[in-house]
Amino acid sequence: MKQSSILKKFDVEVDKLYTALDKLTEVLDGTEDYELSELGNELSQQISDSLEEGEINLQLIRDKITS
Repeated sequence: MKQSSILKKFDVEVDKLYTALDKLTEVLDGTEDYELSELGNELSQQISDSLEEGEINLQLIRDKITS
């Protein structure tokens, strides 16, 4: 499989992951429970930060795909 195909498929799945995080946050926001909503927001942010800045992150994987 070509690197560009793998990278495109990877990015599509990453988009789905972020969409799932948004939906999870929306579910907890919909409870109208401030503390629960904040926990959901913090979890989503923690996961997002890890994906972008963690020891193993999305860019590291993208770079590996294209090398």
